Amino acid sequence: MNESQFLNAYKTLSKKEAKDFMRLVQSPFDNRDNDLIRLLSYVELESPDFAENKLRKEVLFKKLFPKEKYNDQVMRELLVKLLKRLYDFFTIREAEKHHTKESRHLIRQLIDRKLYKAALKKLEEAEFKLDEVKTTYHDYFIEKYYLLYLRSEIAFHLYQVDVSGFLSEFRFEELEHSISNFYYMHMLENFSQLQMISNTVNLTFDEEPYMALYEKLYSKVDELELPIQLEVLRIHLNKNSSIETYKQLKKLFIANLSKLSDLMIANTFSTISNYCNELVRQGRIEFRQEIFEINKLKLEKGVIIQNGNINANVFQNIAHNAIVLGEYDWAKAFIDQNKSMVLSQFRSIKTDLLSAELFFYQSDYENALKLLATIPYDSADSQIFIKLLYIQIYYELKDYELFESTCKNLRQFINKEKGMTESVKEAHLNFITMIYQLHRFRIKEDILQLIKVENGLKRSGRIIIKEWLIEKLMELKKV
Repeated sequence: MNESQFLNAYKTLSKKEAKDFMRLVQSPFDNRDNDLIRLLSYVELESPDFAENKLRKEVLFKKLFPKEKYNDQVMRELLVKLLKRLYDFFTIREAEKHHTKESRHLIRQLIDRKLYKAALKKLEEAEFKLDEVKTTYHDYFIEKYYLLYLRSEIAFHLYQVDVSGFLSEFRFEELEHSISNFYYMHMLENFSQLQMISNTVNLTFDEEPYMALYEKLYSKVDELELPIQLEVLRIHLNKNSSIETYKQLKKLFIANLSKLSDLMIANTFSTISNYCNELVRQGRIEFRQEIFEINKLKLEKGVIIQNGNINANVFQNIAHNAIVLGEYDWAKAFIDQNKSMVLSQFRSIKTDLLSAELFFYQSDYENALKLLATIPYDSADSQIFIKLLYIQIYYELKDYELFESTCKNLRQFINKEKGMTESVKEAHLNFITMIYQLHRFRIKEDILQLIKVENGLKRSGRIIIKEWLIEKLMELKKV
């Protein structure tokens, strides 16, 4: 077994989960193995960076058995044991989330052993617990159905002669309602997933059965259970992109945040964030403030932190949005407080990019240029971000030669870049076109160039950093 199999799984643990896993491995009820505990301790010490050179099997073996010659078989066996323990831990954590499943297994055993009254008592306890977490438990509808089905089975045995007693316990309408809601959620979630995939990779699928159900449910959306309401409104927003639907979804979502499952919270945040980001790309810059407020709420709810880490691009986008809005102090505080949660291989480049952007927006062009010169092009996104900043800086410094060559270079790069969607390309290319037209006006005082930019900014076409372009246009119009 390769050490990376265990490490890849271990890296997904949050700090609390890592501590809980250590307790599990240390437990005397879990066949306590001192070598295993020591191995896990060495791995834990390297969190969160997990430097590869410190976690190779040979290095770990020397720490465990300093006087012995390296034995690959021993290390493989230890890592296999540790991975098995970790998978057991995952199973336990999943069982903790789905407490009613454990109850169902017990109730099934009681029924099979003809202990019907005891089964009914445990069933009522399970139903009460489930209803306490009705909307925060994502699988509520299917669990409700299973418990109702078990109730009908118990009722059949307890009231074989008493028909009225059987019917009162059977609760057919509740059973039907629960399975219908489970079906609705299952279909709507599938529809949302397929929509997202099709938008990303141009997948085509048969929408008809999903659309028929979605339209039926949307016609009575106010009567639906809360999770189904939100799912219907998410799909409706993706379909019609109306401001009214966005406001309706956001209002319902914010009002019921404490009642929703983690998955529903994450999915809905994703929908409203993507909607606002697309409007900003279309030039609706007033929605940048909306994104800022949504990001603050995400931070408050801990949504952006996954397994103790923040995705590097999410980290950059949140800070970038605040910087463009002029929320410099908030952006600095966000970067300082959260950069440690960005994986080490991305941390330095992302914080440097954002620091350079802060220098630029605060008119410290010299330090912005110095910092940009030290940042490597680790990805297409970083290269585009850096060149855009160079274009803005050279424009402000009136360095015409470097400005023109960087514009040309970036335009060529974007046109060739296969990893960008056409809408994102359009937004970037429109920015380059308009800033170049402003540049042309400064050189030749060609009023036509100014008119082109003004008309372009009034249109609803996609464009990035529109606020800054408007600011530069206004400066030239005053002159």
